[in-house]
Amino acid sequence: MEPLSEEEAWELFNKTLERYNALSKKEEEIANGIIKECGGLPLAIVTTTRSMSVVYSIVGWRNALNELREHVKGHTIDMENDVFKILEFSYNRLNDEKLQECLLYCALFLEDFKIRRVPLIKYWIAEGLVEEMGSWQAQLDRGHAILDKLENVCLLERCENGQYVKMHDVIGDMAINITTKNS
Repeated sequence: MEPLSEEEAWELFNKTLERYNALSKKEEEIANGIIKECGGLPLAIVTTTRSMSVVYSIVGWRNALNELREHVKGHTIDMENDVFKILEFSYNRLNDEKLQECLLYCALFLEDFKIRRVPLIKYWIAEGLVEEMGSWQAQLDRGHAILDKLENVCLLERCENGQYVKMHDVIGDMAINITTKNS
């Protein structure tokens, strides 16, 4: 995986952020710091940027950059480890244990395997990853909402008109790494 140039990284950041209004000067400075921490790695930029797409306060931007710096500090052993640390930052920013568990569950499938949405949600329900609700339809809807969130932050990829999802092999490796550490 070749790192992007500063210009390419900035272009990818802006394209991925999908904000209708321009960034303020201070947000741009912080965004450049985030891009720098991602080391020009496209997957790291995309997942980190998507986690920032709903942050609108300068305090939230500064906090995210500080958290990212803390998360990757002292972990520059090799490129693979760097990518894992940055992706793990996006995983941690989900701030919802159920979302995290559902993402980790997807690592059970083969690398780049297209997973049908509805059967995946049914597996999550059977495993207790989707809480019991008033009806089966409500549980299915919650499962779809979880998948939508994981797709929106680019930790899962939507395939074939949204009937399938798949996990990028590097994100799958990160998920396996997390489950190995945390059993």
